[in-house]
Amino acid sequence: MANRVGVDLTPLRAAVDSSLRTRRFLDYWESSEWAREASPVVDAIGDQLAVSPSAELLELIERAIGHMVKAILRADDSNGEIGGLVAALLEFHVLACDAGSPIP
Repeated sequence: MANRVGVDLTPLRAAVDSSLRTRRFLDYWESSEWAREASPVVDAIGDQLAVSPSAELLELIERAIGHMVKAILRADDSNGEIGGLVAALLEFHVLACDAGSPIP
């Protein structure tokens, strides 16, 4: 996996930790709003993956997936918006793994 020197993932990590978490139940409407607010963070992960795949980014993708799974367990995602974001993160995970050999 390419290891780009000088790529600071700290701001993206902060966005993942602040935007892709929830500790409360999200009803149908709140779930939609939450997904709209989380979408730019997922997009930023995809943008970063396109320009600079790395082991650190792979770990961040896995962290984001963990946050999203916990969120979807506390949400009425009957419209599938959060599920769509999870699917995008899973695809990013595949692409990040294809970019190099992750640690088993």
